[in-house]
Amino acid sequence: ACGRRYSGRTPVSFMESSRQNLIAVPACRLDALVEAGCQVVSIRGKSIGIFHRDGNVSALANRCPHKGAPLCLGRVRPRVSGEGPATVVHDNEGSIIKCPWHQWEFEIESGRSTFDPKLRVVTYQTTVVDGVVQVLLPAQPSDQSKTMPRCSAGNDASRSC
Repeated sequence: ACGRRYSGRTPVSFMESSRQNLIAVPACRLDALVEAGCQVVSIRGKSIGIFHRDGNVSALANRCPHKGAPLCLGRVRPRVSGEGPATVVHDNEGSIIKCPWHQWEFEIESGRSTFDPKLRVVTYQTTVVDGVVQVLLPAQPSDQSKTMPRCSAGNDASRSC
C-alpha cells in the first residue's frame, strides 16, 4: 500500500498544487484509517475528518454548516434511495455523513448536502504518498520550502502530524 495513490478527485501533483498556492500537509498514516470510517485530525488549527472508503481517501471540515456541530463524529452511512414505497436501494455504502446533532446529511466526497445542493461542507483534496495521507491546504507565508513536507510521527498512528 505504499507509493502514490489518489482519491477519487482529480489528481493534483505537488507542482500543480504549488501553482494553485496549495501545499501538501501530512495528516495521518493510511494504515491507521479504518475502511469506511473516519479519523479526525487537527492540521494548522483546522479540525478535518479523513475518510477511507474503497481505496479512496477524502477529507472534509469537521464542522456542520447548520449549527457548528463536530460533523465527523456523526454516523457514516450509505445513500438510500427509492422510486416509491417499499423500493429502497442502498447505493454507495459509506458515502454519507450524518451530523450527530440535528441529523443533517452530506456527501463525503463532494461535501454537498443531500437535501439542499447549494449547502456544502468544506472539502479538501488529498493524496497518499509513501503511506502518509496528505491534505492540500492553502500555502501560508511560513511555507518557505519547495519540498513536500513529511510526517514526523513515524509509525505512531495515534499522533497527528
